[in-house]
Amino acid sequence: MKTLSMFSLLIISAFLANAKPVEIKDPPKERKNEVLTAPMKLSKAAYIYVARPIQTEIGPSGISCPFSIVKNETTGETVTASYSGSAILNVSAGDVVTALFDFSGQSSKKFTGAVTISVSEFNSGYKTIWVR
Repeated sequence: MKTLSMFSLLIISAFLANAKPVEIKDPPKERKNEVLTAPMKLSKAAYIYVARPIQTEIGPSGISCPFSIVKNETTGETVTASYSGSAILNVSAGDVVTALFDFSGQSSKKFTGAVTISVSEFNSGYKTIWVR
């Protein structure tokens, strides 16, 4: 048994002595620690007021448009304005927001308006949409 183990060690050492290094043609590239970044769009609730411009004796003014349909075209979120014509909608800078006011439920008298939310309007959290 002792002879067999000695003989095995001799064969292994001879095999390793004759071994040639293997070259890898395309060595794997080292990966650096990279952080994946994705553009992040901030969104917040904004107070949207829907109004219709009118001309008065004093000058131009506006009246509220109750129960208008307000939609953020960018995200698809839709809300209905209150009796005072105001709605709260999630918006981001650059979003397109539209409003539709159906005057007295008559399909022939629909007023529409659209705005793009600017950075200052996004920061203030307030925007008026004038429907015509």
